[in-house]
Amino acid sequence: MGNKKLNIINESIKNLGFSNIYEFAEVQLIKILEKNIETTKEVIIKLEKKYKMKLENFNKNFYETDNFSLIEKEDDEMDWKINSEFYITYKKNLNNLKNGEDN
Repeated sequence: MGNKKLNIINESIKNLGFSNIYEFAEVQLIKILEKNIETTKEVIIKLEKKYKMKLENFNKNFYETDNFSLIEKEDDEMDWKINSEFYITYKKNLNNLKNGEDN
């Protein structure tokens, strides 16, 4: 990226009220993490309502849950696990960012 473009970016960021690109990046990252937390939580809640249980119980009762096809349960299980893992990661990143921690 050329210096001219960098200058335009820095000037635009300052015009938006940010002192520098790092402050801008932090604010934008917080917004993105909060949105991702909301999105992953919605998926988790939807699946908890669908199966009327938490993921841990779903895993224990996977084969006893007869109201849904095996393929549907496998797909939901994968979505549930992935969204649960991302939810935890996003929450940790957001908390660390807000508290000024590196990890």
